[in-house]
Amino acid sequence: MKKAIWIIAVLGLVLTAAVLASLPETVPVHFDAAWNPDRWGSRWELLLLPAVLLLLAGIFTLVMNVWEKKVESAENDKVRAEALTNRKASGIAGISTVSMLVLIFAWLLLRISRAAADGGAAAGSALDRLPFILMGLIFIVLGNIMPKTRRNGFIGFRFSWSMYNDVTWRRTHRFSGYVMVAAGVLMILAAALISPPLAATAVLLALAAAALLVTLVYAHKVYREEKERSASHEE
Repeated sequence: MKKAIWIIAVLGLVLTAAVLASLPETVPVHFDAAWNPDRWGSRWELLLLPAVLLLLAGIFTLVMNVWEKKVESAENDKVRAEALTNRKASGIAGISTVSMLVLIFAWLLLRISRAAADGGAAAGSALDRLPFILMGLIFIVLGNIMPKTRRNGFIGFRFSWSMYNDVTWRRTHRFSGYVMVAAGVLMILAAALISPPLAATAVLLALAAAALLVTLVYAHKVYREEKERSASHEE
């Protein structure tokens, strides 16, 4: 999986390099909420895009290396199985996230190329919905991964409440999986139904915040139940 993550990240670098060769020296490097260019700069600034991909690939690689070491040094089968599960979850999350970002960057390079050719704001198109759809897909993928993780300090919702014990972790992440999938589906629907990019962005951020808030509330509820159960057992 590490090799696949790096291959996808390098593809993003190759794509950016190929596009750079056809761009003028000065291009739009920032857009406002309506996707109109509001800052122009050197085309070489666009290399920041693949740099982000390579940085993410490095982070996911480091995390997976940690899990591999835990597998090798595991004291028992339970610890080994948990490390293997988290390693697999990290790999799937890495491949999915980097892949989605490559597609988003490809869309952004296309918009930059069009705006540079037109000398200003490029006309909107159906492709402008792509980033929002891809963000929804990322939520759906991560929502399917979360319930498969085991308690750890690297991936997942690492609140003090969810980290209390294996039960709070398992219940929180099973619940968060449903919430993230639902949020992802709603993001995709919003992208399909809402045209103004500012409105779509607001809906996306609201859904992401709501998913986090609902998960926090549920994690606290589960934590309190586990605390009460532990206290009753001690009595």
